[in-house]
Amino acid sequence: GFIAAGVFTVLVAGFMVMRAFGIGPAGSLLASGKLGANEQLLVADFDAPGADTSLGSAVTEAVRTDLAQSSVVSVMPASAVGAALQRMQHSRGSRLDLALAREVAQREGVKAVVDGSVRQLGGGFLVGMRLVAAESGDELASFHETIDGPKELIPAVDKLTRKLRGKIGESLKSVRANPALEQVTTPSLEALKKYAAGARAADGESDYSKAIGLLTDAVRLDTSFAMAYRKLGVALRNDGRSREQSDSAFARAYENRDRLTERERYLAIGSYYQQGPGRDREKAIAAGEALIERDSMDRIALNNLALALSSRREFARAETLFRRSVYSSSPGVQENSNLISAQLARNEIVQAESTLKFAQARFPGAAEISTLDAAIQYSRGRVDSAERSLSHLRTASPDPGIRTWATDQLGFLEMLHGRLTASMRDWNDAAAQNVARGAPNDPLAGTLDSAWVESWFRENSARGVQILDAALARTPLRSLKEYERPYLRIASVYALAGRPDRARAVLGQYATEVKDS
Repeated sequence: GFIAAGVFTVLVAGFMVMRAFGIGPAGSLLASGKLGANEQLLVADFDAPGADTSLGSAVTEAVRTDLAQSSVVSVMPASAVGAALQRMQHSRGSRLDLALAREVAQREGVKAVVDGSVRQLGGGFLVGMRLVAAESGDELASFHETIDGPKELIPAVDKLTRKLRGKIGESLKSVRANPALEQVTTPSLEALKKYAAGARAADGESDYSKAIGLLTDAVRLDTSFAMAYRKLGVALRNDGRSREQSDSAFARAYENRDRLTERERYLAIGSYYQQGPGRDREKAIAAGEALIERDSMDRIALNNLALALSSRREFARAETLFRRSVYSSSPGVQENSNLISAQLARNEIVQAESTLKFAQARFPGAAEISTLDAAIQYSRGRVDSAERSLSHLRTASPDPGIRTWATDQLGFLEMLHGRLTASMRDWNDAAAQNVARGAPNDPLAGTLDSAWVESWFRENSARGVQILDAALARTPLRSLKEYERPYLRIASVYALAGRPDRARAVLGQYATEVKDS
């Protein structure tokens, strides 16, 4: 017995030493120098021959989620992969097989690609996963698992991904500390398929309308699928849908936050307080700072924290964070757009132009970037150029949200030229476009525009007050949700119409009723 125990101890010690020094089959890839600490990996689309095509996408997303829990590697974001594909003259939604994934990885400085397959085997599946060197194509690690049916697929992917993390060099304690994959995603394979397709549409293709439909299906299949709820909330906000819809999604993600990875949990908390119904800026900032303490180059955490600081008019600090996010290993489109907005807020027009050129080269054709040329032209005082840019977007942009935004902005430029009727026509057109695409307008927006024009530009104060009084009699502020009540704009229009007494009354109501930090 003593001899057996001694031999076992020697074997375990030998295994750990070999692993630590990268020797033999037990050696880790970090110790052998084949991968570096905090290395970024690119996850290729898993192959699923003979099976439902969405099965491979679901497994790919599950692998990305599990690897994102690692303390020693990170995953190249889908938005960065999409941008790289676009620069390579491919569609953003192109299928990323191993050959294309290796090409993307080499161009973007990523050392290794995670690849795999799900093959039908009688009534079950053979799930394979491997890590491949991007430059040479050498196989660095390979694992397989046989399962009896679809219900075992998510646990099998979890098991293989943990083996891969251990082979890379992550401590076994760290690997085992993470919750099971089906806990932090969903036990429903069908819901995971919908989530994977929705995430691809949102992050890879910036097609938020498509993403909303798929993610809605995912949460219908699993009503506690927290990751899908958070992604749905973001897609709803980015597509300009009603705040009530996005609030509901963020609230459900927050309620189920215990089912998330540590990173996703902080993102859900931040979204709930910053974009959702929590409405507490300090708590949103705290969640962002906790994420950055966990990973100082987490681009989404940097971006979200910078947005919260911008809302507090801390533009200098926000710009620093946006810049860190943009120059991280895999920036997304939104971070570049937000950096330009922060630079314009500080009147740094030359820097904003430089960032725009960088973004246009990195994200050719990206819808969010296309809107910023008009803002920079206007900041330069080139109003005609801004108008041409907006007119092009209104007719040529494939994104209905951007066409609506351009129409609304053209209304302001018509106002600048004194063309009041044309201005109101543009704003009414924008409102109709919003309704058509399922993004309701603020209940009193059109009325406030009319009252403002009558009071200030047409100098008919009595008519402006009459329009506003009638609107508030029909739709009292207390009949609206708190975030729909335009207290400050109503007060401004009353003041411009020569009724500061009514403006003060509205401001007093605001001070009493609004609790949003």
